[in-house]
Amino acid sequence: MVEALMADGTRVELRSDGTWTRVQPSGPILEAGGFRRAKWGATRSEVKASEGREPDGGVDNTLGYAVTIAGLSATALYIFVSDTLVRAKYIITEPHSDYALNLRDFSALDQLLTSKYGEAIERNQFWSNDLYEDSPQEYGLAVAAGHMTRYYQWSADDTNIWLVITGDNFDIDLQIEYVGKEFEELENGRTKAATLDDL
Repeated sequence: MVEALMADGTRVELRSDGTWTRVQPSGPILEAGGFRRAKWGATRSEVKASEGREPDGGVDNTLGYAVTIAGLSATALYIFVSDTLVRAKYIITEPHSDYALNLRDFSALDQLLTSKYGEAIERNQFWSNDLYEDSPQEYGLAVAAGHMTRYYQWSADDTNIWLVITGDNFDIDLQIEYVGKEFEELENGRTKAATLDDL
């Protein structure tokens, strides 16, 4: 018999006569939530199966897929540690000629995330340069110039979610990042070990 992963993340056992049966998850990793149709703790091959197609990009410990969310062009980026899905994000790639439209997208995503996860547990706005602080009509420009950053955070049962808009050199970065709570230590430990290896 052969085991396979269906597009919805369900494991099935395929028999030689062409029939199949569902396989119960073997542990808590596959019962946890995740990103899109992939569970936290999934392997790269399980993530590919959950997407149902080959990735559009990705290097080293990532897989990237071109997607549309809330009507916006984006990249869904899966991040792995030791072939284990620990973190993921939507990187918004929708082009705008007016910087203010990026803040409009941020507000729309904020409303959608609030509808799904409830009120944010944090809403932060930071200024590194107050040139445009008293000119709300220039906030888009302030973000693009790197003067202002916003990040909001939500917490679900097994996932922390951040909505972030920042900029540098007139290039705006808008992302929604998802982190599997039970895998934060794994990623932090791996990052620290890599840093120590460099010393």
